[in-house]
Amino acid sequence: MKPRVFTLLHRIILFGILISPNLCWGNTEIDLHTNLKTRFQTLQYSDPVRLHQALTQALKARSQKDPTQGTLFWTGTALINLNKPLAQQKAQLIKELKQLQITLPPHQRVSIELVIFTLMNLPQGERVPISTDLDFVLGNPKADPLLEGHYALYLPNRPTHIRVLGALNATSNHSWQPRKSAKYYLQEAEFWYAIDTIIVIHPDGHLEQHPIAYWNHHHHDIAPGALIFVPFPKGLTDNTQQLNKRIVRLLQHRVL
Repeated sequence: MKPRVFTLLHRIILFGILISPNLCWGNTEIDLHTNLKTRFQTLQYSDPVRLHQALTQALKARSQKDPTQGTLFWTGTALINLNKPLAQQKAQLIKELKQLQITLPPHQRVSIELVIFTLMNLPQGERVPISTDLDFVLGNPKADPLLEGHYALYLPNRPTHIRVLGALNATSNHSWQPRKSAKYYLQEAEFWYAIDTIIVIHPDGHLEQHPIAYWNHHHHDIAPGALIFVPFPKGLTDNTQQLNKRIVRLLQHRVL
């Protein structure tokens, strides 16, 4: 009997299996979290899975984990694509902020340090810009993509705070209050310069510019868990506007 002859394709497939024994076409894993530090289960599928299927199973797993835990905050749920890591973007921006930090007076260095700390505590991958509200997904087929690869799904409880960050001397958390605007949370802030517009990063990653000066203020509600970013002033670097944009773009990937 003649020995079996392997084609080039057979050899490539065999080589792939040998160097990556856990690799499986169509394999999908979704890590379930209640917050950045707490992963309570991993959903595993041998094939790509629809978002609504993953959400349904994730909610069941969350309920079984602790039936007494707080109400799920749908606005803050997030799907993170771990196949698209943020490490390089974070490292480069943090490096630039540390270089900037040493040129500033002590009270401003603290503000930069808190921005760096927040960036360091972002998730490992990019936030998928899609709703993870199960009712919305079920009612909109175009919002129900197939997921393939490695993801993380965050299912947080309703937060009770608002975080303030950026070009001010007292970066802090504030208790969330209904029907309050950014101006309310910034009324005692010590800004680095005369600021008239700030950026709100909502828990779902959505961005809004909110005017807060006496001459341009308009009321905008802010969701619990939102982050208020006070942009750094012109002249702080050679291109502060671009620096602010890069910070905000990364902060959109934040999870509760």
